[in-house]
Order: sequence, then C-alpha cells, then structure tokens
Amino acid sequence: MAIITIEDISPELVERLEVLADRHGRSLQEELKQILELAAPTSSLDDNAIEIARKKAALIRQQIAAKWEASNIEQKPVESKLDAAAAIAGFRAFRQKISNNEMSIREMREEGRRF
Repeated sequence: MAIITIEDISPELVERLEVLADRHGRSLQEELKQILELAAPTSSLDDNAIEIARKKAALIRQQIAAKWEASNIEQKPVESKLDAAAAIAGFRAFRQKISNNEMSIREMREEGRRF
C-alpha cells in the first residue's frame, strides 16, 4: 500500500473530517480512504453501458429523421423574422405530429415508451 502525506491542512478542516469520521463510526484514516474512494471511482461507466447509450441515441435520431421526412414540412434557411416565425410554427406542427395522444417526448420517455 502507498503512503500519502498531505501538508498544510488547516486545523478546522481536520476537525471537520474528524467529526465526519465520528459520525460515520470510522477512524480518521478510514474516513479519508472512503472520501478518496468516492472521489475517484474505478470506472464511471462500463463499455457496455456506453455502447447501449450510443445505440439508443442512434435509434432516436433515426426515428426523428423518419418522422421529419414523413411530415413533408419544407426545409429552407431562415433569412428574416417572418421566416423564423414560419420555422417555429413548422417545428411546433412537427412536434405535434410526433407526439402520442398529446404527450410530449419527455412524458413518453418517462413512461418508458418509444415515439
């Protein structure tokens, strides 16, 4: 095991750490080890979870693209406030088309549905 030395720690910080250790029923050394373990986990996500998230994101992008193409909403660059208003109205119409029984994508996701 490695030995780590930390210098110039204020007495107030040491006291707060001792209070935490006492509250958790640990020695100061055990409390510091626990804090370090929590601060530096071995792995935040495994490779499998990352791959699953990528596949789900790709599926969502495909579903949105398919719905957009099926909506027949004209796509053109926004050059004026009038164009911007039309683009926003088009997006709102598109959002309404892809909703399910007036539910938003967020509401469907919270229910575990696909849109």
